[in-house]
Amino acid sequence: HKHKEEDAPFDKMTINNNQPFTEFDQLNCALDQEQIQPVVRNILSTMVPGDHVVAAIPSTLWVGKSPCLQPNHTHVWMSINLISANTNGIQKTMQRATALKHKGTALFNREEWSEAASFYKEALRWALKCRNALRNIEPITRENKGQEETKESTPQVESDATNQVEELRMKCHLNMASCHLNAKKPRRAVSRCNRALELDAHSMKGLVRRSKGYLQLHLFEKALDDLKTANRLYPTNELVLKQMKRTKKKQLAAKTAGNTNR
Repeated sequence: HKHKEEDAPFDKMTINNNQPFTEFDQLNCALDQEQIQPVVRNILSTMVPGDHVVAAIPSTLWVGKSPCLQPNHTHVWMSINLISANTNGIQKTMQRATALKHKGTALFNREEWSEAASFYKEALRWALKCRNALRNIEPITRENKGQEETKESTPQVESDATNQVEELRMKCHLNMASCHLNAKKPRRAVSRCNRALELDAHSMKGLVRRSKGYLQLHLFEKALDDLKTANRLYPTNELVLKQMKRTKKKQLAAKTAGNTNR
């Protein structure tokens, strides 16, 4: 990671027992992983390029001598701007997103729809962090004596990472849609399917699950439009054919009931 620590307007701030603390001198750093304070590394792992945080770090967690820590100070205050991140940091964020998705799936299998949706939503938030980081990634270089710098990250690596992130985002949106359908929250389900179809307009699951949301809302024509689109794309898919038959049956039943009430 590269990070930048800047002085901030801390002159009016105090810490424990109203003890004043000294401002940092401005520090502009480009540090190797081994040089970053462990506690700062933990903070950086939750950030993407462009993020800014202000952190109060207990002096007991600071490794080595601080540039400004005095004997009576209990905390080190830092203003951190993350300028860039390499693919290793992004991979860790992706692993966290994937782990959250797996927890959501475990809850889904127990039919705990609301809790599962919450984990999928949190997984999506971390996946979006990965996406934003990949958009702002800078090539990581290593200086070799007497040689030109060699790029350690390649376009192929970044492309693979982007595909993984987009695939995870798609799964999270579709899984959240399923949670909302089971919880009888069709508008939320339709909204999540819209997001999924923005990522892939040919998604069979996105079209079928959105049709199910429309069906719960009694929007039969919209439901059938999605199923007709899915049928054109996947003409032999049994799930699409079964859902189309079910939708037409419910539409007919609704028309029959309406005529009877008249």
